[in-house]
Amino acid sequence: MQEGNMVSLVQQAGSVTNRIPAGSRSRTRSICILPGYFMELENQWPGQVVGLSDAFRQPWPSDIAQAASTALSTFAPGRPGQTEFLIKAHIDLLMARLAQAFSALVQSHEPSHDRDLVQQVKAHIQSHLGGDLSIDRIAQSLYVGRTRLCTAFRHQTGTSLARYIRERRIDRARHLLSSTGEDIAWIGRQVGYIRPSSFSAAFTRETGVAPIAWREHCNCVR
Repeated sequence: MQEGNMVSLVQQAGSVTNRIPAGSRSRTRSICILPGYFMELENQWPGQVVGLSDAFRQPWPSDIAQAASTALSTFAPGRPGQTEFLIKAHIDLLMARLAQAFSALVQSHEPSHDRDLVQQVKAHIQSHLGGDLSIDRIAQSLYVGRTRLCTAFRHQTGTSLARYIRERRIDRARHLLSSTGEDIAWIGRQVGYIRPSSFSAAFTRETGVAPIAWREHCNCVR
């Protein structure tokens, strides 16, 4: 960290390695924020922290960076719980200032940001059809708030994210039913339905026929 400058980054859980030139010394203080923090803020203040996760990854405005640096340098061990409370309060304040500073910038670039985000969402869904595709899990995986994720997806596609997930799962199930001889329960698990009854009900709602009837129809057509 250089005087007056701050660098922020987003990474998976792990370690950070910095190269320090021989003979030099380094003293750092860091703010480490997990993805769930942004979701917590968005749930508490819906619509008020749009773009905050994206803003946190970018170079911060100099006044906010300096405020963060000053706040971190003043913390000292205190009574149990006291230091943690003060740090949390400072971080919340910094995040509020950061959200405000980037609000106009994010809105001005929103269409391109949304297109990129939706492409990432679609790729994530396609590669995780058999896994956990809850909206909260997708938002956490892509480091974006739930509200922003759902709003961007609807604006770009004209449909809800939940409906898109159901459609992709059923599309995949139709393909497996018509192209493999695997049993219905196995196919259901491949598209995220642990219980055969849940898969059958979802498939019937989307297609109007049960999975076994769909397979029989496909076999008759061949």
